[in-house]
Amino acid sequence: MQSGARIGIPLTGHSGPIYDGVLSRDGHTLATASEDQTVRFWNLKTWNQKSRFLQHDSPVWHVTLSRDGGVLATSDWQGKVYIWDMKVIGTG
Repeated sequence: MQSGARIGIPLTGHSGPIYDGVLSRDGHTLATASEDQTVRFWNLKTWNQKSRFLQHDSPVWHVTLSRDGGVLATSDWQGKVYIWDMKVIGTG
């Protein structure tokens, strides 16, 4: 593969701009934060959106994963930070 070459297909599903994204440590899942007030998860092996998403009350600005991938932190336009247990969310 050439350096800088695009891989896969464009991921679509959000109904607003995407402000942030984070890859899981294994590189198989991408979490994206959007103006549509959701955090969505993408399977990067199949290029499909996973069935589970997280809902906020305002646009989601940032998303980050703990090093072990067990905890997700999100922040929104209202200045709220949420901590999510990824084992409970089950984004499969």
